[in-house]
Amino acid sequence: MEDRYAYLRVRNDRGGHDLTADGWDEAARIHERLLAATKECAAALRKGGRQSVDFKTAHRAWQSEAAQMLELTGAGQLFDVGVRPR
Repeated sequence: MEDRYAYLRVRNDRGGHDLTADGWDEAARIHERLLAATKECAAALRKGGRQSVDFKTAHRAWQSEAAQMLELTGAGQLFDVGVRPR
């Protein structure tokens, strides 16, 4: 799989990656789109319910934006994201 966001990351001294300034700008753009998609999901859910075409369409758009953010950040690999036991 091609890493289309590789140019927005640099290696760090911990063996992982950090976002460049341009990477943080891209993260902000994705977050703005994700916010809009999240609001659209809520509105469509209120209007037509979970099975409505509008909600399903909005949810697909939300999933796409969320997937882009995960791709940009290496799905948690950039910032030493770990899972805490419950």
